[in-house]
Amino acid sequence: MNGEQQSITKEILTDILKKEVILPIGEKLDTMAGQIGALQSKVGGLETKVDGLDVKVGGLETKVDGLDVKVGGLVDDLYGKVSDLQNHELKQDIRMDKMESNLKQEITKFKDEILTSNDQLSKKMDKILAETASHTAAYKRHDIQLDDHDKRLKVLEFKPAQSI
Repeated sequence: MNGEQQSITKEILTDILKKEVILPIGEKLDTMAGQIGALQSKVGGLETKVDGLDVKVGGLETKVDGLDVKVGGLVDDLYGKVSDLQNHELKQDIRMDKMESNLKQEITKFKDEILTSNDQLSKKMDKILAETASHTAAYKRHDIQLDDHDKRLKVLEFKPAQSI
């Protein structure tokens, strides 16, 4: 090696350490401190935003609770109305059953009256038919007798003319 080489002294070593290690580390620490400050600022902003979101979520929870109460009231009202409709339907069914029963009774009564009237008319018709049959038979006998009398009269009418 070269005869000109210097021996490393404490001052040279300190100077080299200051220039090559300590100064760059200090600069890096300063840069990192700035970056840490910026990050802390951003984290602080995020914390503020998270706090704002917490407040909004709390407001939403309150609104949801209010909606739950309203929906519960609507459900209760709906059940009440359904119950009222069922009761009304039951009353209408009972009313319709009574009307149906009354109508059946009236129809049965009317039908009985018609059948009784028809029975009386049928008896009168039977009597009239029997009388008509009797009269028809009598008229046939009378027709036969009239025919017989006609024949006899014609015979008698021709006889005196013959005797003259």
